[in-house]
Amino acid sequence: MLSPPMWIRIPHRRMRGAYAFDGTTFFVSTAHGDADLGRREDAAKDSLLTMRAGGFIS
Repeated sequence: MLSPPMWIRIPHRRMRGAYAFDGTTFFVSTAHGDADLGRREDAAKDSLLTMRAGGFIS
């Protein structure tokens, strides 16, 4: 189970164009190309940096 502050990352990723399931499961298949994976990685990094800047995580 994720801690409450970490649940915030899900809408953060969605707002950045990377779908995130309401849980900790993510689906990746061979249909996803480099651009898809890069977008997911960028969304994750940006979400975590934004949450850290906002004081939600350290």
